[in-house]
Amino acid sequence: MGIFTQLNWIGISNPRLGGERASYRRVAEFTKEKNDLGLKNKKSLIALVCLLQSGRVLPGINIYLNLTWTSLLLWIIISSMHKNNIFVKYPVKTIVFFILFVFIVLDISVKFLSNNHPVGIYSPYYHHDLKKNARMKDKWGDRSYYINTNSLGFRDKSKGHIDVKNSSNKYRFLFIGDSFVEGIGLPYEKTFIGLLDNKLDNSKFEILNAGVRGYSPKLCYLKVKYLIEKTNLQFNELYMFIDISDIKDEVFYKDFVSPAPLMKGIDPFLQKTSFVYGFLRVHLLNEHNFVRFFKKNKKGPADNNYWDKWANDWGKWTYDKTTFDKWGTEGLNLGEENMDKLYDLCKKNDIKINIVVYPWPEQILNDSLKSIQVKFWETFSLKRNIDFISFFPAFIRETNHRATIDKYFIKGDNHWNERGNKLIADTLLAKISG
Repeated sequence: MGIFTQLNWIGISNPRLGGERASYRRVAEFTKEKNDLGLKNKKSLIALVCLLQSGRVLPGINIYLNLTWTSLLLWIIISSMHKNNIFVKYPVKTIVFFILFVFIVLDISVKFLSNNHPVGIYSPYYHHDLKKNARMKDKWGDRSYYINTNSLGFRDKSKGHIDVKNSSNKYRFLFIGDSFVEGIGLPYEKTFIGLLDNKLDNSKFEILNAGVRGYSPKLCYLKVKYLIEKTNLQFNELYMFIDISDIKDEVFYKDFVSPAPLMKGIDPFLQKTSFVYGFLRVHLLNEHNFVRFFKKNKKGPADNNYWDKWANDWGKWTYDKTTFDKWGTEGLNLGEENMDKLYDLCKKNDIKINIVVYPWPEQILNDSLKSIQVKFWETFSLKRNIDFISFFPAFIRETNHRATIDKYFIKGDNHWNERGNKLIADTLLAKISG
């Protein structure tokens, strides 16, 4: 096989060499300038040209195949060098070093080019969070909107610094929960937190939103603990929103533990730079939820029968005994244990705590005002003298349940739309103001 055929067969062309039809003479002239490599024959020239073109070939082929391909090319070069060349003296070490080098470069490159979770970051203390002091575009179903976060990684009206010591001495509320508190699918000013922030007297009150999609009592406790003990955040009152999905999430997160002290230091760095490290953490250390909650939402069929078809384990447990028997008892016990830790933490730091529950559309269709979600957390609150707020009556009191869902929820989704957020905000505003 002639050199032209060989170059053409592997699909390589180099503008500096004049393309695929470059003459052997021009290739030789080009490599003559590089004679310090000790390249002597056609095989070396072909390999060199291939390596020069790696930037063109690599993006279009699987990274692992390219790693093997590039390593083989290096071996061809090594086998054709002078015997006294350092690469020939230590061929195995050279191949191992080169493979590791290429692997690290590819790993970092893939991480940079395939950031599928631009909004969320991993947290070694409480599993996941939003990026700090950032403005990011997010998408939920067919809704595109921007998320602004402050210096604590809380969703806010704009980027900015939060005075953890509360030097202005305002009465400070901290809200925490999952995607409902984060305000998924809506710009900040249309979420119930944004509405409260706009209506309250900002000279007297301050609203902080620590909610992030995928949180449950365990992660909320760990985050509040971190904010109090590590960040030294000062606040007066906590609103803890317990979602329908939290009970199964408690089972899902039960094995999550904070990494060892050393890992707490290197985890954030590796999460930012290494694709493989993040992949291994997700698939080997039970961190599937981190990926699940920051994936772009694939919207389901938005019709009147959507909730009949969509109902799944995360929401079905409150009204379906078979589902409840699978993990409902375990989830509630885990949730109670973590809520007790949160209660004790707040009591120790003289922080007032409120518990809030609310229905999904499938609860509106299939459940009752005295749902197990309501009865369990109401009993929990009464025993500990905690203020308890149930939004089940606000959504279930109307007789036309499907009209209620259309009115207050994003179409084909279980999250509140603008009207739903306003309903929540108005009720909370009356409680805070009263």
